[in-house]
Amino acid sequence: YSLQYIELLAGAGASFNDLRIKRVAGVLTKTLIDNFNFASTCTGDACNGQPKFRVYYTHDVNVLAVSHIFGVLDQFNGITPAFSSALVFETRRNENGTYV
Repeated sequence: YSLQYIELLAGAGASFNDLRIKRVAGVLTKTLIDNFNFASTCTGDACNGQPKFRVYYTHDVNVLAVSHIFGVLDQFNGITPAFSSALVFETRRNENGTYV
């Protein structure tokens, strides 16, 4: 498959389509953002029992859509994501606050 075809399916990149990208990656993106927000605001007992590490499995189309949403689509350098590609996010805290 070519990157252009996968972008078309994802609604990302040069084939950006707001409705398609929402359908392809909207639920996953909301879940990611909700987890980022919770991790950045939980303290003490609120954090107990929460996983330190989360893994989500998805297809190349979804990887491209999420990459577009988070503004890192250009990191693929015009190449379709390889089999078992991954996006890794980490929530961190420093003296200025929390960041992903």
